[in-house]
Amino acid sequence: MNEEAFGLPQARLKIVGMVLVGLFCIVGVRLSFVSLKAIPPEMRETYLPFRAEITDRHGIILASNLTLFSLYAHPLKIQKKPEVSQALHRLFPIIPARSFLDLLNSKKSFVWLLRYISPEKRLAIQALGIEGLGIMKDQKRIYPHDTLFCHSLGMTDIDQKGISGLEHAMNPRLVHDRTPLKTSLDARFQHLIHHELTQQIHDFQAEGGNALLADMQTGEILAMVSLPDFSPTALPNLKSKAGNALFNRNLSGVYEFGSIMKIHNTALTLEHGKATLKTVFDASVPLRIGRFRITDFRGQNRPLTVEEAFVYSSNIANAKMALSVGSKGQRAFFKKLGLLDPIGIELPERARPLMPIPWSNTQVITASYGYGFAITPLHVVQSVSILVLGHKIPLTLLARASSLPPKKSKPIISEKTSRDLIFLLRKAVLEGQAKNANASNCKIGAKTGTANSLSGGGYRQKENLTSCVSIFPIEQPRYILLVSIDKGKPNAKTHGYATAGWIAAPLISRIVEKLAPLLDNTMTNPYTHSLMQIP
Repeated sequence: MNEEAFGLPQARLKIVGMVLVGLFCIVGVRLSFVSLKAIPPEMRETYLPFRAEITDRHGIILASNLTLFSLYAHPLKIQKKPEVSQALHRLFPIIPARSFLDLLNSKKSFVWLLRYISPEKRLAIQALGIEGLGIMKDQKRIYPHDTLFCHSLGMTDIDQKGISGLEHAMNPRLVHDRTPLKTSLDARFQHLIHHELTQQIHDFQAEGGNALLADMQTGEILAMVSLPDFSPTALPNLKSKAGNALFNRNLSGVYEFGSIMKIHNTALTLEHGKATLKTVFDASVPLRIGRFRITDFRGQNRPLTVEEAFVYSSNIANAKMALSVGSKGQRAFFKKLGLLDPIGIELPERARPLMPIPWSNTQVITASYGYGFAITPLHVVQSVSILVLGHKIPLTLLARASSLPPKKSKPIISEKTSRDLIFLLRKAVLEGQAKNANASNCKIGAKTGTANSLSGGGYRQKENLTSCVSIFPIEQPRYILLVSIDKGKPNAKTHGYATAGWIAAPLISRIVEKLAPLLDNTMTNPYTHSLMQIP
């Protein structure tokens, strides 16, 4: 037998051996994978869920993780279950022994007994030396500021999965990237506004309220408060609470904002070339359309210029201004301002505006002074920012790089219209119904809005949503602040009135006066340099 014939079987044996080794490796890996899947996820200590921290714009921690321990059991392995239940009850007196016994009598191979126990309790359980009990490291999501940022941050479930707010929207980012997620929020501003809004709700025995502060030049939301609020760490008890606490008024609530929408109506009229600030519209007598009668609150009962119609907040004049443009033009303008669609922002809890169909002349009139359609507070802030700047810079809850100018749209309205609106907003503070919004240390522009609450198919005359939107500093507008108080009641200080000029406007004044010193080093616009000479 020659060497070539002898070598051939050896080569074949080597090949067969390599194939067999490869098959064993594949089977081994597969068995390992299957066995890993068979282990309850809760018991895979090396696969504990990780979530990155969430911080405010200055690095202050808003959400983080706390390493604790959780107690589990293999019920089938535990002997003398009543005695074990009593021993656990002695360690955790708040939990009845019967509850432990019910779990230990389970037919399952694995049950959780307690999540999130302290290191001291862990040592005490281990000292019992009971076979069938086990302890593993666990992580709990914690929120150092408790309720303060609850509607922005949202919360996670018991297994660390985001179920609302940024925790839900940014879940993949928080799980796969260990670097902290920096938001645009400022803890100082949030605390200040939360405190003032809480006080105003208390003083006027209101049902709730909300506030939004944003940097118009960057689109960053600096503070967002919705009251009532909730503790994101109290997940097991949330279902028993009133739904109002979980409701984010700024994003999920749609409201009629009353006279605040006269900002939009004035811009509409000016942009369509139907008037200038000096054009006159007759507001001498109420306007009738069908069975409706349009009147003014404390009307001037005379012809008014566009400027006067804004300052005195005339429904009659604004209705005639809107009619001069018509339904098609009004709807198209609202579309450009983003009032017909949900606002694009990181949070998932975004409501869709409620708009009239068809858009008749009656709707044109009511829309001119803020009735007949409902939008979110976020829509107000975004649209007023567009009107003041002339272009759109999308709102965001995430911090933007200060060195990069934000992305902005093409001009949406003319520079002249923007300047006219800024002038009018300042005049409304000096001479109009927003006088109580004035601040002693910062020139602001503002517009109030009082809208009767809609309930049971009709408006309730004694229940109002009172709002005020402001921009500052007026010489070079950068910041926008919107506040709303829902169903506030009049008191002695308001002389029996429950309107925005008495409830929402003073809140703006207090907040801006306290904010201005904190914003002093950032009052200069980093992206533009022109200043406006406004009284």
